[in-house]
Amino acid sequence: MYRKFAVYNPLESWKKGDLPVDPIVEIVVENYQVRGPGRISITATLASDSEIDFAIDSLIGDLNEIRKRAKATLTAQRRKLKTE
Repeated sequence: MYRKFAVYNPLESWKKGDLPVDPIVEIVVENYQVRGPGRISITATLASDSEIDFAIDSLIGDLNEIRKRAKATLTAQRRKLKTE
């Protein structure tokens, strides 16, 4: 499965001299399919219990990885904003 989520760092290009801000990150949906008006699918079509389990386990794994990346990005932003 493709990674579904990502960490967005709106302050990635922040540099000394820019307005001071608090460090922030966002967790965003990176890969999806539109399945109709107002419906976004983050899995393939699922037709069995094992496919459901695999899809949910993959999403959980992706979210756990994104949790680590978001925390690392936020920590790096804090350091950058303090030192510059």
